[in-house]
Amino acid sequence: MAENEDGMIRNLNTLPEDKRRRTDCCCTIFNTAFVVLLFVILLFTLNTDTLSKITYPNDGDGRLCGYEVEKYPYLYFTSLTDTSKRLCVSKCPSASDTFLLCSPTKSLSCKKNDNPAHEVIIYDSYLDQSRIGLICMPKDDAQREALLEKSETKSKYEFLGFYDAIWRSVWISIIFAIFYYLLVYFQPYIAVPWTILIGAIFSAAFGVLIFFFADGYFVVKLLLSLFFLALSVGSFSIIFKT
Repeated sequence: MAENEDGMIRNLNTLPEDKRRRTDCCCTIFNTAFVVLLFVILLFTLNTDTLSKITYPNDGDGRLCGYEVEKYPYLYFTSLTDTSKRLCVSKCPSASDTFLLCSPTKSLSCKKNDNPAHEVIIYDSYLDQSRIGLICMPKDDAQREALLEKSETKSKYEFLGFYDAIWRSVWISIIFAIFYYLLVYFQPYIAVPWTILIGAIFSAAFGVLIFFFADGYFVVKLLLSLFFLALSVGSFSIIFKT
């Protein structure tokens, strides 16, 4: 319902057909394509069981401990200088053990071995499952730091765990949803520009974080960073134009 020039209430459905038209057709097409793409990715992920593999570590042969090697869910590094030498074990060993309860790989056995090509050392370890998977980490601080540096997982080890990140993302989303609802309810006319502004800031921050802190190929990081920065610039331009 809306008011006409005389202040009378009229029904919008009585407008002539030629006065009514679709708006934002391009946005509708892109949004629909995006939703369909997300749905396809979700189906592919569920069918390939990719989600369940995210937190599983892998041994030297690339087998997932606890998934492809079901009885050996923990990862153990048999060398502190070469992190490609690792085994799936059923128990984190101690220095007094003479062999590992493990699933051997093509180049590594479950017994102590001083041969550099097939090195298997046994040290005091404990199960760490809060950051980078179910991994037997050295109890000795110096050994643990050396291992993290060699495996290039120090930043991941010190960052949020996978499940911690999920829960914090959920809470952040809920907080932003409540904030946006209150903004629309009490200040509907400034809701849109504020939403665009927040999105622009987050896009810029996300682009910077990807470029400087994400792991992966430089070209991929560069393209993703440029995409989010371009999205941020476009959002800011919309705000300044309005």
